[in-house]
This record gives sequence, structure tokens and C-alpha cells, in this order.
Amino acid sequence: MADNCPSSSCSMTKESKRQNFKNDDDDEEPSGVYPCNTCPDVHILRSISEMPSWCCTHNRIIFAGYRPITLSSWQTFRSLFLIHNETGNIWTHMIGAIMFYFLFQHVCRNPPDTRSMSRIDFTLICIFFFGVFVCLFQSTMYHLFASHSMKLNKLFAKLDYCGITILIGCTFIPWIYYGFYNSPWLQTGYISFTTICTIICVLFCVYDPFGVPQYYHYRTLMFLSHGFLVFVPAFHWTIREIANNADNRNDFQSFLSLDHRAHLLILIQGIIYLSGALIYMFKLPESIYPNVALFNLWFNSHQLFHIFVVFGLILYYHSLVLIIKMRLADPKCFVN
Repeated sequence: MADNCPSSSCSMTKESKRQNFKNDDDDEEPSGVYPCNTCPDVHILRSISEMPSWCCTHNRIIFAGYRPITLSSWQTFRSLFLIHNETGNIWTHMIGAIMFYFLFQHVCRNPPDTRSMSRIDFTLICIFFFGVFVCLFQSTMYHLFASHSMKLNKLFAKLDYCGITILIGCTFIPWIYYGFYNSPWLQTGYISFTTICTIICVLFCVYDPFGVPQYYHYRTLMFLSHGFLVFVPAFHWTIREIANNADNRNDFQSFLSLDHRAHLLILIQGIIYLSGALIYMFKLPESIYPNVALFNLWFNSHQLFHIFVVFGLILYYHSLVLIIKMRLADPKCFVN
């Protein structure tokens, strides 16, 4: 490949490229790949045997469709519009980020209730959208630059983990605020608890050993544990709401009425998140059908996980709008 590079645009020798590659990665150099800014053709995909181990950490069942290591931001950006095994991962969250950007613009122009919506209400909406943008943007950047170099791969992997953690915290804080609107002590306590859990998880995410492949299952368990911990306030609120309605009626018709659809949406969102996390953890369906080439590029566990996340965020947004309208219409509708 080095022989095809013009001397004016690629003055590095094969030996110097080999040395630079090894300085950037302790693994054995993949056969036939000598990265520089112009030589690697991002259209020619590699198999997993041709890639360094750090480039295949999140799913070693994907055995083909890898982009070459380019060490070039421009070549990496070009791959955004090509078909490879990160295309689905990039675009699922990029499209989600664009969609939520326009949704945020719509909310700014048409808030749920302009007459009684306070600055705190709008701030809580912004907290949710902040978590969404951080998570989806960092995820997009990680999958886009995963094949740039080991340094950027590890950097954006940390930011991706932090984005997931921040999203979990930012989605529950608005619910806690409104769910315990008439219980300030519980409101403050649960918001503080969620914030502390989020900060601790972020610290774990930036810790170097946390990103190694051996801790893959621990990372997933940490995200699940974080989600379950901050789900405690929502579960508490739901139980109290059911008990409050049961005192007045013999059935749960009130709980499933228009005013309480938010509870149902948040429950469905939790189920979707859990399902996506389990699909991601157990590498479904490619772990069941490891020789199906389709899963190298499309419909693998990571792409399905991304889709589940975006769909769950859409449901969460609708539940947040419902609960804001409930609070603005009648603050007494919240449990005491």
C-alpha cells in the first residue's frame, strides 16, 4: 500500500509508519495496514483479524466491516457517509440528536403552558434535553472516531460512558421534582441521591481500567445499577399514587386515566431501557447467529440498543410533558 502513495503526499516510509503505529498501540500491527493521512482507503473494509484489539473492544463477534486505522480526522469524517460496521451506530444516535434538537426548538417556541410555566419548569426541561444531547452526541463521536487512533478511541469511549451516566441522572431529576412536588424533604433527598450516584458513576467512567474489555460486564452492570437506583424515587412515587387512588376507588381506573398516563409511559420506558441493555449485554442476535454476515453491518445488538434508547427517550419526553401539564393545571394532584 505504501508503494501506491505519491512521495509528495505520503513521505513516510513503511518502516516509519510501522513505528508510529506501534507507538500508538501496544498490540501487534494488523497485516497490511500502514496508516497515514492519505494512504488508507476508507472504502476498503477490514476483517477483525486485521485490526488492533482496542478497535474491537465493544463486540468481538462482529468479524468484518471494520474501517482502517487512518490517524486522519478528514478520512474519519468521510467514513460518516460510507457503509461499515459503525454506520448504524453513528446514524441511529445522530438522527436522534437532530430530532431532539428540533423538538427542543419546538418546546422553546411552544411550551406546554405559557401562562403559568415558571423558569424552574423550563430549567427542568432543559436539564432533560441537556442529558439527551450529551449522551447522543458523545455516542455519535465515539462511533465515528473509533477507528481514528487508539488515543481518540479511548478518549471518546470515556466520554460515551459519561454521556450515558449523565443521561440517566438528567432524565430522573425532573420526575423527582414533580413527583414529590408537595413533599420538599423527599424531593430534595431524592434529587441529592440521584446527583451523588451520577457523580460517582462519572468518576468510574473516567477511570482508565474501567474501559478495558475485561470490565465489559461490570460496565453494563454499573449502568443498570445506576438506572435501578435512581428508579427508586419513581417506584416510590408510583406506589404512593396507587395507594392514594385505591382509597377512593376499588380499581385502578384512575391510575390509568388521562392524568396518570405519565406513570404508564415511564414504566414502559424502563422496560424498553432494560430490554435494550440486556440485548447489548448478551450480544443478541449476533451471539446466536455468529456466522450471519448481515449482523456485521446491520441489526446487531449495539444498533438495536441505540434504537431502544432513542425510543425510550421519546416516551420519556411525552411523560415529562404530561406531568408538567398536571402540575400546572393542579398542583394538588401530586401525592403528599
